[in-house]
Amino acid sequence: MTNIMFLFEIIVTFIESMLCFAFAYNIFSKGEKLLSYISKIVISCVMLTIFITICNYIKPVSSITAILVSIIVGLFLYMVFKVRLCEAITFGFLYYTLLGIIEMTIISISSVVSNDPEFVFKVISSSDLARVIYVIIVKLLIILIYLCTYKIMQSLNYKSLGT
Repeated sequence: MTNIMFLFEIIVTFIESMLCFAFAYNIFSKGEKLLSYISKIVISCVMLTIFITICNYIKPVSSITAILVSIIVGLFLYMVFKVRLCEAITFGFLYYTLLGIIEMTIISISSVVSNDPEFVFKVISSSDLARVIYVIIVKLLIILIYLCTYKIMQSLNYKSLGT
């Protein structure tokens, strides 16, 4: 992996972590202002990015990494938003499961459109422009989902969950 691709992956991982915490903020914030959480969120995202980068360096695309990251996200959410640990870890698993579904859906559609069943392996294992485009499309789709569900998440805020 070139240095530019390595840096790109780190930046994308950080953005992905921030998106996770943006979703979590809208659900768990209890109506408090973002400023009261921002430093904890940024520190958590930096630490999460470092952990994910190390895990991906050791073994890219690993279910063990996904499980560990979901648990660590849950622990960070527990510390940042002071919610029940079980709810925080469940959120971590849900977020990364949905992220995986979105990524695999895009890869599947791309495989069908390109008529190339090996497309999934090429995209995941490559370090070229195709991977960059794929990653940008996935992250933009997640941002779009966030923006579209923002009002729903606001109404679903942690207060209304009755916990």
